[in-house]
Amino acid sequence: MLVDRDKTPAIPKRLNVHAYPSLLLLGPQEENIHRFQSFMLPDRFLRELAEGQRRWKLYREGGDWGALPTRPTWAVEKGHLDSLPAPSDAVPGGIVRCGQDLYCSQQGRLFRLDPDTGKVRATIQLPFTTQDLASDGKRLWAITTTWPGKQGLMELEPLTGKVLRSLMPPVAPPEKGKKARRHAARGLAWHAGKLYVLEIYGQLHEVDPESGKIQRTVETGRRWVFSLADDGRRFFAATREGLDFFDPKTLRYQESLALPRRLRSAGWSAGAYLLMEQPIFGFGKKQEKIQVFPRQGKTRIHRLRLPG
Repeated sequence: MLVDRDKTPAIPKRLNVHAYPSLLLLGPQEENIHRFQSFMLPDRFLRELAEGQRRWKLYREGGDWGALPTRPTWAVEKGHLDSLPAPSDAVPGGIVRCGQDLYCSQQGRLFRLDPDTGKVRATIQLPFTTQDLASDGKRLWAITTTWPGKQGLMELEPLTGKVLRSLMPPVAPPEKGKKARRHAARGLAWHAGKLYVLEIYGQLHEVDPESGKIQRTVETGRRWVFSLADDGRRFFAATREGLDFFDPKTLRYQESLALPRRLRSAGWSAGAYLLMEQPIFGFGKKQEKIQVFPRQGKTRIHRLRLPG
């Protein structure tokens, strides 16, 4: 059945459809057998159709047609990997070491953690949702998608989360709509007395922390980058495939490290890369929105130590 959202708006509302085009395979009671959305190239579209057919067969036979897919094992070929419990299951918005504390931001809440155990020392409610955090060792810095607009790049008092000041570069406010989303800020790092802002489509900016002026911009050529940090030798950013590394002098892309899961936030502490996964959202059997991965209580802060 083809649904025109302008003529029958009640149907997409009832089925929780907000992206177009969407293709839904429904049971007699509108059960969510399978659904996928947005434009796809033929090979992926055919894979989704095959998955729908597989689930439909299970549904007819009384099998577990709604079972969640398995995930790749969280392991690495080189180095040592362990983890700490994350403070919540919400979407990560930055992780950074500041003094004797580890700070983790997740959807409007700033958590102060024990860097060795992950135990929450304090929870601070923020009036905004961060995309990433940075620190100069004494202060915290936070960035939101509204950068370079008001409250886009802020200096925070670590113990209280109080905004000490906001930095607004002397440039025009960001454009709205799809073009703005293409250039939204996702990463923030402190290095050698400067702030560095990374946008989702790979633009990397050097920013003066006093004036907010953008002093340098480099097109790295990378796409879908999230978070930015400094391991003492070079910058690194979280991606859908692992980590991207950049030269701190030229800001140019150097190489990538493949990891088995999509990352959303990355930081550095005591010789280890701190990695937090990108949550995966979907729909339950009754068309309700759910967080598919990580499941409740399973979110971790992974610590990766590489040889050398």
